[in-house]
Amino acid sequence: MKTVNVLAALAGLGLAGAALGQTGTGFTITDGTAVFTQGNTPTTVSSSGPTSDLKFAGPTGQDQLFKTFWWYRVDGVHTRENAFNNQVGPTVVAGNSATQNFATPEFTAVLNYGVLNVAGTALLTQTMTITPLVQGNLHLFNYADYFVNGADANDVVSLVNPNNLRVTDVHILDHIGALSGAYQAGPFNSILGQLTNTSVTNLANTVDGTPGDREGGFQWTIAMVPGQPLVLTSVISVPGPGSLALLGLGGLVAARRRRA
Repeated sequence: MKTVNVLAALAGLGLAGAALGQTGTGFTITDGTAVFTQGNTPTTVSSSGPTSDLKFAGPTGQDQLFKTFWWYRVDGVHTRENAFNNQVGPTVVAGNSATQNFATPEFTAVLNYGVLNVAGTALLTQTMTITPLVQGNLHLFNYADYFVNGADANDVVSLVNPNNLRVTDVHILDHIGALSGAYQAGPFNSILGQLTNTSVTNLANTVDGTPGDREGGFQWTIAMVPGQPLVLTSVISVPGPGSLALLGLGGLVAARRRRA
């Protein structure tokens, strides 16, 4: 199923850490029964990213997410998308948040993950702060491989609005790219394959609504001005049984960002 068997094989050979991630940068953060786990940060631009877990019922509860991560491209500099890689310094974990730093010749980046238990809902927020070092158009991508209801065979994706992809399979997962410029959802590897190949990718503003193993993502295109920070937000929420779904969260996040 997906890459899990490959991971297991590499681990058995003692190669998983060296081949797939920067040892010791993975983490787990919790808030009540909401738990988020992220694997080690990649060490190459061509990486498919770390695996992730998001649970609303504690560390032994049902997982709802297989992967979420970030890619970037600068026009005129890169001929492909690059996974954020070779993290600078350790991951700093403080309570229910974790912070990672990255540096490229074009910008520096601070990625903060936060998890909250909101009335039984596991709410994961990813905040990416970019400080440009050069001028140019920056494309950022937030990707997620969905695993709703602890399985990947019957997920159905629909478009709530251009900033909100909704996945249903008994439970509901909302994936939100606040103020993003493009979106896409489809079968597994239809997006990840584009982010990890050697050509330029722009998301297509399409959603495949048939049941199956599904993934989705958002794209931001930003004009960089040296020294002027840019803040982007992605949110993934999964309400547990009997909890109030955070419906319309995409619009709420966008409205808060506009007022900031």
